[in-house]
Amino acid sequence: MRQDCFVAVHGGAGMLSRDSEGLVKQALANACKAALLTLQIRNDANAALAATEEAIVVLEDDPCLNAGYGSNLTFAGTVECDAAIMTSEPGDYGSIGAVSGIANPIRLARAVLDHARIPEPLGRVPPMMLVSEGATSFASSVPQPPIPIVPVDSLITLRARQQWAKWKARLDQAEAGPVDSTCPTTAEDQTQDTVGAVTCDRAGRMAAGVSSGGLLLKHPGRIGEAAMYGAGCWASQTNRQPHTEASGDSSNNFTISGRSMACSVSGTGEDIVRAMLARSIARALAYDQVETFSGEVDVHEALSEVFVDLFLQQCMARGELNPSAGAILLDRGDADSSRPVRLWCAFTTPSMSIAYASSRHPSPKVKILRRPTRANAESPVYITAITLS
Repeated sequence: MRQDCFVAVHGGAGMLSRDSEGLVKQALANACKAALLTLQIRNDANAALAATEEAIVVLEDDPCLNAGYGSNLTFAGTVECDAAIMTSEPGDYGSIGAVSGIANPIRLARAVLDHARIPEPLGRVPPMMLVSEGATSFASSVPQPPIPIVPVDSLITLRARQQWAKWKARLDQAEAGPVDSTCPTTAEDQTQDTVGAVTCDRAGRMAAGVSSGGLLLKHPGRIGEAAMYGAGCWASQTNRQPHTEASGDSSNNFTISGRSMACSVSGTGEDIVRAMLARSIARALAYDQVETFSGEVDVHEALSEVFVDLFLQQCMARGELNPSAGAILLDRGDADSSRPVRLWCAFTTPSMSIAYASSRHPSPKVKILRRPTRANAESPVYITAITLS
């Protein structure tokens, strides 16, 4: 059994200005510290789940990020948040969408997950996703720990209000006649998109989560990838199992080693939902493991196939010339595997901010990854890996 625990967080895939780097780096480092502390003091089956939740709470509380306090505003000038959280064992999931007045949406998503674990009388099926007023009503009924409901305007920062006013005015001008067609989702001074975290506890259990205020000027009631099952986050475990080739030749029998993964995704929600990006990454890893008839997986190739062959090609077929998506992926072998734990990051955007730490190396490492300009890039997707153990 592994004795180390791991955490990685991201501040979103987008276009992070140099002026914002310091604030974003500090927020990511603080999130890593909160998650690692939780992993170190807890030794139960929910340790990774709790650590992921605590990391995202820190990100939601920081006004420099697009989640919770400081979120982008809707067309109506309000904050509506999405969030989701998932465990690798046994794949429990909870999410909320288009929720107002909840300071920490990830806590409400966690409450939905916990509620779904409790059998209901008369065969009623508990929800794994709640939205809008239904989610807020559920929040008021959560016993312990309670989910605070705050005034809706208390989550709006001055910066968010100023950005909303600026781009709302441009939109009004655009509807009146020809103007600069720059989109707020691609502008240099925009808050990045969905934030998230992935964690692995000492027993190898993993969890993943996401939280987002969504796109600036989004339609009220819009739900993005952060709330959608299979789109914004995924965590799973493949148990060690025997495999026999179709020929039936027993000499070709072997064992596929178990592996765990957790990924958290960021980007343009509608495109990510169509691709079910988080689940597609997990499936690509599992499929590659079987197809190569070994316990080894070419993670780089799997990520490239998902981002290029699935995500980008689908987007471009619909006329999306600059589709935005990014993901962090925590990948590990089973308990007796000699494979190192690796953190992968892949994104199509100009930049993506990440941070990571482990019980062996508790001081968070923070990186602002920047993709080479399109003219110099060999691939439309930037993919890199960091060995954590």
